[in-house]
Amino acid sequence: MAEKITILCCREVQSSMADSVHKLISEKIAALGLESHFEVLVNAIRCKSTGSEFAFRGLRHNLQDIKSFEGATICWVEEAVNVTEESWDVLDPTIRLENSEIWIGFNTDMEDDYTYRQFVLGADDDTTLVEVSYLDNPLLSATMLKQAEKMRLKNPEKYRHIWGGQPRRAREGGVFTTEKISIIDAAPADLVEVRGWDFAGTEHDPKKPGKDPDWTVGARMGRTPGGRFVVTQMVRMRGKPHEVEETLVRTANNDGFGVEQDIPQDPGQAGKHQVQYFVSKLAGMRVNASTESGDKVTRAEPFASQVNVGNVDFVRGSWNDAALKELEGFPNEDHDDIPDAMGRAFRRLLEPQEMQMLRVMGL
Repeated sequence: MAEKITILCCREVQSSMADSVHKLISEKIAALGLESHFEVLVNAIRCKSTGSEFAFRGLRHNLQDIKSFEGATICWVEEAVNVTEESWDVLDPTIRLENSEIWIGFNTDMEDDYTYRQFVLGADDDTTLVEVSYLDNPLLSATMLKQAEKMRLKNPEKYRHIWGGQPRRAREGGVFTTEKISIIDAAPADLVEVRGWDFAGTEHDPKKPGKDPDWTVGARMGRTPGGRFVVTQMVRMRGKPHEVEETLVRTANNDGFGVEQDIPQDPGQAGKHQVQYFVSKLAGMRVNASTESGDKVTRAEPFASQVNVGNVDFVRGSWNDAALKELEGFPNEDHDDIPDAMGRAFRRLLEPQEMQMLRVMGL
């Protein structure tokens, strides 16, 4: 005789059986012609030959009741993205029979959702991850493929979430919303361009894998005569001071005289000396240097306003994904070098055009 097992089917909130997978399982039994083998009850489904049973529970309002299911062999958690940390703290140790399993299915929303962090980012040797997207759908139509491709080209971040099932990277209360950023294949020919810089003070040390220092970023941005902003290219690196200097000089030479280099000046005498040194290295180039004023969020808000209304484009490049990640996570993301560099270029582009020649302030 086959072994009797209990399969606990859960979701965070189950106000009625209509909220559960009861209907889905019943329909699958009928589709496979197995009605004679199962007894479909109002709140359970039993196998007549083995006594095995599907049981259905909501977690939020039944946590004490869930503890009585320590004999469950399989626990299927549906829409697990909504399951709270409190519910997992009760459910996880409850499913403890030898060789018992918890099956989790969900479309995550944010990458800091508890379920995603716990079972995807924090997956251990006992976890098997199966990533499924629209490409795994055997009924996928040509129309759906065309729609997905359009979004992939126009908005890679939105495509990544909606079609690829990847978590969104923005956090609640973020300054930037990148859904309206368009990815274009080439920059317009009539741009006035500035490259804004943000310099990192610490180099990356591969011998210290736990350390994640900031990046040196140079974001080149242009403004059209109609007032649209286009981020055309980005340099992003980690290195020793002399490597940062070499990157600055090389990038400025590649940009040419038509692109002004806008560099930050740290407060104090050391910052003045650094600016003097960099300007001397950029002889023949258009250079602007100024100190930052106000906190990071205040400085970012004017540029964020343009991003959020859809007045900013990115030229397609390998840097796009990193830029979207930092913008959406700002100011809570681990790094904010890209928003800082873009914000500097943006502010400089708003200044009167006749002032966009060599100007070094505060020396």
